Amino acid sequence: MSFSLKEKLADAIMDTRGLMKIAIGLVVVTLFWLGSVYIVQEPDKLDVGIIQKESNGLLGYTTTRTMEEIIDTLLEQPLGYVSNDIAPPFIFLDNRPSWELGVVKQLQFMALAMQDEFSRSNAQSTEDPNLQAAQSLLRNDHEKWIMVDYQDRLKNAKQELETYRRRLMNDNPRDGQFVSHSTALSYWLKMVNKSMGSLSQKLSASRGELQVNTDLVGEAGGKVAWADSYLIESHTPWLEVDNVFYEARGQAWAMLSFFKAIRVDFDTTLSDKQATAIVDQIIKELEYALQPIYSPYVFNGSRYGYGFTPNYSLRLSSDITRATNGIRDLINLLSNG
Repeated sequence: MSFSLKEKLADAIMDTRGLMKIAIGLVVVTLFWLGSVYIVQEPDKLDVGIIQKESNGLLGYTTTRTMEEIIDTLLEQPLGYVSNDIAPPFIFLDNRPSWELGVVKQLQFMALAMQDEFSRSNAQSTEDPNLQAAQSLLRNDHEKWIMVDYQDRLKNAKQELETYRRRLMNDNPRDGQFVSHSTALSYWLKMVNKSMGSLSQKLSASRGELQVNTDLVGEAGGKVAWADSYLIESHTPWLEVDNVFYEARGQAWAMLSFFKAIRVDFDTTLSDKQATAIVDQIIKELEYALQPIYSPYVFNGSRYGYGFTPNYSLRLSSDITRATNGIRDLINLLSNG
């Protein structure tokens, strides 16, 4: 009888220990999940409307101030700027660095457009020194940390943009200028269009598929320097799917703010071309692309058929493709007359 009681007591203890192990395991998994979700959470979208109110109608203020706010977001987001971290966890968790890469790329495009077109009335005018310095700082390796890290370059670029913005606010028109015309806007749009088109292609190739080579369609007698094939395999490597996904999210996040800004600073140009509606639609598509993500993992569906899980990459590719189509329509409209 006592032996049976001891056995029952031992079994009860073992069952309790087993339940405790399961409970601890569930707690660990839950904490890991929540931590992963926190790490990959993207910052809130910028409120460009507030910046517009600050501008008091000053041309160029909204775009410049938006660039400054994006830099601030990169530096002040939870855990700071992490792309050049050389210690865990971000040398293993690369979703956040990929998102930052996307934002930095769009910053670089806008900085180049500001330097080459937005601040110059014609091809013979000189480059603005502050914008030239900002563009030079931003185009450096975003993973750099030796000697001068990229955080310092971001801070210095923001200071150059602030100086340019203060000069815009002076009464002297020669001290700083912002030029709003269709040629300048098209210059920026063409860079954005090429980048987003490439990302959309990589996203849609997440499952891998055979495609007909259309590189030379419409090119009479066109040739390429390599042995081309009629059928080519388009496939984003499995380990790069999440990187491409978050880079695309980063670019879309920055583009959303920039399109809201150019809608303000290029309002006259867009109105003259009856193009404001296109910009509004692009903004809507980018907002769709930035719907919240509640999983730290990028589900990729099935390579064959539809499968049981969603394909995040294809969904994002669809939204970005529609935005890119709008950008192309805008480029064509601006170039006509």
